[in-house]
Amino acid sequence: MNIRQSFRRRAAIEQRVNLRSEFEKKGYTFIVNGSWVGSRNIGKYYQYSDHYNVSDGLLGVADQKRQEAPAYWQWDTSVSKKIKAFELTLGVQNLFDYTQTKEGDSPAMWHLHGNHTHLDNRHVWGPNRGREYYMKLVYNF
Repeated sequence: MNIRQSFRRRAAIEQRVNLRSEFEKKGYTFIVNGSWVGSRNIGKYYQYSDHYNVSDGLLGVADQKRQEAPAYWQWDTSVSKKIKAFELTLGVQNLFDYTQTKEGDSPAMWHLHGNHTHLDNRHVWGPNRGREYYMKLVYNF
């Protein structure tokens, strides 16, 4: 291994833009947050040609994985209300339920390592958790 290979990036560089809007009306605080992640070539960083998408001799060709991660948006929203010493927040994360698997691309794969294969979940480029609802109650002393 030469010195250039030893300093090779291990994760795909991401372009990210965050937008946030917060406003108050009649004692309620509304927040909307959007995060955009740009498309990127993930095969370039994860050395797919060395370990992934190759024949392992036992299972045939490993699952073909996407080399280009698509751009995507993730939106979150919440509303809060202060009531005396309490603050109640209701929110939704990943409002539009976007996930990597809904794009038909699972993060799990068979990875050829030397002379054996193992299950790996290294192929992650997007959200793997769908829409989540939450409630938060804070008491201020």
